[in-house]
Amino acid sequence: MTYKDISDSRGRIMGVAIIWILLFHLNGRFLVYGYFPGFLSQISAFLFDQGSIGVELFLLCSGFGLCFSLRKDPDVLKFYSKRAKRILPEFVLGLALVQPMDKTRPLILLFEFLTVSYYIGESSHFWFISAIVLMYLVFPLIYRFLADLDARTFKIRACSLVAVSFLVTFALHFIFPYYDEHLCTVFDRFTIFIVGVIIGVRYDPEKKVAGKRGIFMAAVALEGLLIAYLAYMFLYIPVGKYFLKYFLLLPMSVTIAFLLVCVFKKIRFRYSLLEAAGRISLSLYIADGVYATFSERAASYGMPYMDNALASIPFIIILALLIHYTSKLIRKAIGRVGKG
Repeated sequence: MTYKDISDSRGRIMGVAIIWILLFHLNGRFLVYGYFPGFLSQISAFLFDQGSIGVELFLLCSGFGLCFSLRKDPDVLKFYSKRAKRILPEFVLGLALVQPMDKTRPLILLFEFLTVSYYIGESSHFWFISAIVLMYLVFPLIYRFLADLDARTFKIRACSLVAVSFLVTFALHFIFPYYDEHLCTVFDRFTIFIVGVIIGVRYDPEKKVAGKRGIFMAAVALEGLLIAYLAYMFLYIPVGKYFLKYFLLLPMSVTIAFLLVCVFKKIRFRYSLLEAAGRISLSLYIADGVYATFSERAASYGMPYMDNALASIPFIIILALLIHYTSKLIRKAIGRVGKG
């Protein structure tokens, strides 16, 4: 397996991530595992409940992919401009759709548009946007800290960065009680984003990452991590409700991503549903948030709504496609204005 294999699989891994996240949300609303018979119901319940891993995979791929953008054009202002054009159309459309249903106060709506409402304890329909915007903002600093170094210096800086990220979040769990209940969902995940950047900085299309021995060791590692994670879930090791969970998910998600690359290298399709899902992943996330708000408000007012998974899935997909293609039109219009 080479770095190019990782790059070629990135879109499909993001597809796996967003589908996993959607299944997690749907299972929380409709107990989707009940659609499966017998023992399959228990297995599906466990898998759907691990939707957090989808977020980890997404952030890992994001950190990796951003390196290509900054390597191609080192202008930081252009980097921020591209990221804003990528995120803002879908995000603004999502806010416009939920606002009539939620009737958010103007000041709170402004905070949400600025992606800070989540951090100040206000309601946030799209908390993940707050997370990725913050990570995108600090990404150029991380990239410059790691780029253009000899192998020894790079290893020292990369290990130091991961260690500092780990220790800072570890300390925050024990200093601020509010952090453990809320902000850890963003800041504990900085480390997985950094790992993605580390892999992206060292990208060399022909360089080998691992052979058959490495794949075998990854499979063994995943088994061990799953056992540790199950021990955490069922025995409850009291190191903090969320802390241990996210730091177990970090190596687990990296290992899962590694094994997915191996699978996708062997199984190639001319057109992949996973690739398509990865391409519109942001729109799917926004559409899912809009649907969640719609269903909650409809239920509170006693209005009819799609109250089962089979009906809601087509709705989310169609809404995501509408958001995706409307956003493309908005970007084209912005491009024409910029050229004019």
